[in-house]
Amino acid sequence: GGLPLSAEAIARAIELNGAQVEKNREAFEFGRLCAVDPGRARRLAGLDAPVDLASRREESFERIVAHRHAELVDYGGARFAGRYARMMERVGASALDAAAKRAAARGHYKLLAAKDEWEVARLYARPGFRQELERAFEGDLKLRFHLGAWPFGRLDPATGRRSKTEVGPWLLPVLRLMSRLRRLRGSALDPFRATAEARLARRILAQYEQDLDLALSRAADAPGGWAELLSLPDRIRGYGPVREASLRRVEAERAAILAGAARRPARAG
Repeated sequence: GGLPLSAEAIARAIELNGAQVEKNREAFEFGRLCAVDPGRARRLAGLDAPVDLASRREESFERIVAHRHAELVDYGGARFAGRYARMMERVGASALDAAAKRAAARGHYKLLAAKDEWEVARLYARPGFRQELERAFEGDLKLRFHLGAWPFGRLDPATGRRSKTEVGPWLLPVLRLMSRLRRLRGSALDPFRATAEARLARRILAQYEQDLDLALSRAADAPGGWAELLSLPDRIRGYGPVREASLRRVEAERAAILAGAARRPARAG
């Protein structure tokens, strides 16, 4: 009622838009119900149902590791995932408290599974990608990709950032081929190995693994003092200049945490 349009006109606009027509019609009708009968709308949405507390409990370290390890096998293969498995074996056997172990399981996974060119290719090559498009849109689909990574991105001299270039549907078969070749990641045959993003990702990962080694070596002295340090990867966001800016903030936090850890007395043997 707040829009100077009839319901029929809005329904027609949804139909012409062509994206998930039935779902958008249902959403519009549900919004009207919320306005005239909010109680009924809450019941239909299940908001008056009892809260399932089990689904809101913190995941165990073991479940996090099992799930992330399977993801890393898809990401880079069993050999690549072994790096994570070996580190998590050390974490699991350590005196770190549960929060620090969970932080380590999430943080190490995030830095290993960097969303690089190979990973983007794998995600686009998934059979489910096409299925998701067909569920969301109707008609003959024509794909266009907007890429800022080398060799497509162009450096804007005014902003210092890379602008994106539109690439046609011919790229999809290339991405499928890249997905099959993703075991080349990090090898001498990896054409992306020397990019600034790849070098930065390797540096962040190496530094985090050093922090993990430190936490594990001092876990017996302070089992509960490492979760904050090991959860820092959660605060590293974005790509390019955005990632670099967030990393500067994280590095300042890391320095403060490590300074505090250095002042923490070791427990007498």
